[in-house]
Amino acid sequence: MALTGSLHDFDLSYIFQIVAQEGKTGKLVLDAGDDQGEVVFDRGRIVSAGTRTKDLKKALLVYVVDVKNAPYSAVRRLADRLKENIRSLGDHFVNGTYVTSAELTRFVEMTLEDLTCELFLWKEGTYRFDALDKVDHYRVNEVALPAEGITMEAARRTDEWERLKPRISPHTVFVLSERARSETHAAPAAGPLDDPADYLCSFLDGATSVEFLCRRAWLTEFRVYETLNALLDEEWIFPLGDKLSSSIHEALRREVKPRRYRAGDIAVASVVALLLVSLVLVVAAMVPGSVVRRERQALQQTRAASLGASVAEKKYTAATSYYHAAIGHPPAEPALLIDRDLLSPRDIAARDSRHPPP
Repeated sequence: MALTGSLHDFDLSYIFQIVAQEGKTGKLVLDAGDDQGEVVFDRGRIVSAGTRTKDLKKALLVYVVDVKNAPYSAVRRLADRLKENIRSLGDHFVNGTYVTSAELTRFVEMTLEDLTCELFLWKEGTYRFDALDKVDHYRVNEVALPAEGITMEAARRTDEWERLKPRISPHTVFVLSERARSETHAAPAAGPLDDPADYLCSFLDGATSVEFLCRRAWLTEFRVYETLNALLDEEWIFPLGDKLSSSIHEALRREVKPRRYRAGDIAVASVVALLLVSLVLVVAAMVPGSVVRRERQALQQTRAASLGASVAEKKYTAATSYYHAAIGHPPAEPALLIDRDLLSPRDIAARDSRHPPP
């Protein structure tokens, strides 16, 4: 059969089976209109995968900069020079002592599995298989995953998504619990490849939604959701309220445009400052580098101090700032925050327990 058609008629598990059984070498291209994905096979085994927004190369670049502290400028120049040759890129990272060969293999195995499994969520669009003579430049450290194993893992994750999606929304903003602020989640010998919890927690500053966290981290969307879900179960993190989370999320997505402030506009100055800090955090996250990283860490420390030492303090201060911007004056009493669904009575009680009346 010709390997071209619609995903509505044949899902990826059937296509993978054909490619594996016939030991094909080439690239499977998926087109969903607003996004495009690809899976590269070498004699029926998977050696590369990704979409327009995230692929093996992009994930590797973020990993060596964020986790291994490689200089961003040098990494970017190297990536631009090698272009699509990720095999050589991986070799350069090993030779430059940014990662060990064993670590690179572990990274590729984990990320390649994640990227491929996420493509199984595509139910609409078209596919075509382009045969190639050689795909050596796609293959890193000779990693090649069996298509049958990926198909089984993708089926498991599809079921898991049904449980994760209702619990964690893309606009949700999480903050760390008291326990998380004083302890390390991972075992001393564990790294982000074995336990990515501490890596994700480093971005939970009270101004980053799950959607932006997925864009920022080298982890795939499923891995982010899976890790956040585990942290929720352990009460390591807590979500801000839905309305407050949505407000922060929308502020991150909007472009802050210059404007002339009238006397009546002065009340929104506090929220503008909040938006600017949030945007700086996002820009710092998207342009990793040693200098930018230090600036982002300084901003995180400032934000942590301003929002208070506890989850209750963070929620109360953020809700007060939002109320001030929306209404034009600070709330006269905490009950007004409850009336506008910015906080719950439990949130107020938790804060009052830390600030008893004189």
